[in-house]
Amino acid sequence: MGCSIAAVKHKTQPICAERQHRSLNSRPSITFTDAISRLDLNERQIFQLQQSWKAISRKMEYTGINMFIRIFETHADLKKFFFMVENCTTIAEMRESKGLAKHVLMVMNTLDDTIYNLNDMQYVIDLLYDIGKQHRTFSDFRREFFLSVTEPFLLAVKETLGDRYTRNMATAYRRLIQFVIANIFQGFGDVLTEKKKIQDG
Repeated sequence: MGCSIAAVKHKTQPICAERQHRSLNSRPSITFTDAISRLDLNERQIFQLQQSWKAISRKMEYTGINMFIRIFETHADLKKFFFMVENCTTIAEMRESKGLAKHVLMVMNTLDDTIYNLNDMQYVIDLLYDIGKQHRTFSDFRREFFLSVTEPFLLAVKETLGDRYTRNMATAYRRLIQFVIANIFQGFGDVLTEKKKIQDG
């Protein structure tokens, strides 16, 4: 995920004026039914996902660090976007990085916020869309880099959940991360489109 995502918390109160403004000006309205279809999980599967995520929530930093280390192991070129580990030469050094730990918690909190608010799809999609837009500020960052998150995320979740990571859970988490990346892609891509329109005059 990106390099400057602000930490978020579970939404526990009505949508505030700022969020309403963002919803009206960022993406067309989307119903819960439409969004569930896009996520490709039914309500029972979402409930099971949220229940299993509680174990991840208790080990947020551990799971996130494992995910990012796997990203850097398979895509070493992405380290340049993370100044806090760019010069780390060993896994141990990366694990000890307080900067990486801080960033990891921001990313994991975003996933946490997404999962626990899947009953408010407009909020979730706006959240992910905005993250995509934020990443356009990083020079040379391409949205294809988000694809590097999928397998490291699934492996990190599997390691944390252990025996609770059943075949059904594996399917649910894969569909979740694909949904997350697809909406981040959209935000990133729409900014590209807007810039091209401006350049084309």
